[in-house]
Amino acid sequence: MPANVLRALGVIELALGDWGLTDLVFLHQSQVKSAVAQYGANKFEMKQAVMHIFGLPQPPSPDDSADGLAIAYAAQCGARANVA
Repeated sequence: MPANVLRALGVIELALGDWGLTDLVFLHQSQVKSAVAQYGANKFEMKQAVMHIFGLPQPPSPDDSADGLAIAYAAQCGARANVA
């Protein structure tokens, strides 16, 4: 991971720890894709899958919102593993 991402994760972990939230879940991209669509799914396929799962009338926009929904869904489904 790039140094900036690791620094950001450290700040987030520190802040969450201050609130007593210490059981963090880190998902790898392949885990999210497996839970939402299929391994190797492209961005368009992921957006379509998120749209279907959540019953949305159109794909989420911007892409980051679709990514966030996919990650939340994968975590809720139990696609958990600490890979950081």
